[in-house]
Amino acid sequence: MSFAEYKELIEHGDTAIIFLGHDSMFPVSIQQGGQTQTKYGVIRHSSDLIGKKYGSKVTCSKGGWVYILYPTPELWTMNLPHRVTVKNQDVCKEGFGVSDIADAVFLDIPSPVQRTCLVLAEHGFTEINTLEILLRVYDVRTINLQIPDLGRMTEDKGSSDGSDKSKQISTAQPECALFKSGVSPRETVGHTGYLTFA
Repeated sequence: MSFAEYKELIEHGDTAIIFLGHDSMFPVSIQQGGQTQTKYGVIRHSSDLIGKKYGSKVTCSKGGWVYILYPTPELWTMNLPHRVTVKNQDVCKEGFGVSDIADAVFLDIPSPVQRTCLVLAEHGFTEINTLEILLRVYDVRTINLQIPDLGRMTEDKGSSDGSDKSKQISTAQPECALFKSGVSPRETVGHTGYLTFA
């Protein structure tokens, strides 16, 4: 099973995400004959999951339901178990083990921006710029707003009754216009990235 490639059907040995709501989901390893307990009841892997499509709505034993989702990188990041194995390698001394085959390098190191910029400057690079990249999703909607009537002034110079009509307030209905509105969520789950150019 690969997080980089999507598959359609749930199979024995897969890791799937049980989605009960936006703030309630967890990973599960799919096993023939296995079962998973949720607050909505039991999910039986053999009869309820294996062979079904990812994204399916599954009814639990107590009548409640959940969605079974494919563990995309974003979902896996949100549900990653808090056990991490760290492998350190000093690429400055040991290198990457390959040469002349890469157009770009992505490094996850402590203080990456400052250290990278210092080393670039030491090796003669100039015009060093770093951009921060953070994915933010906006809820974009079309809304209908009234255009305010601020009392337009009209003049009637051709008046025959001699009354002063130089200042009249329009009583017409206010006009409306369509506008695009974008609102970002209050909380965003994501990972900041930095791009350094030199």
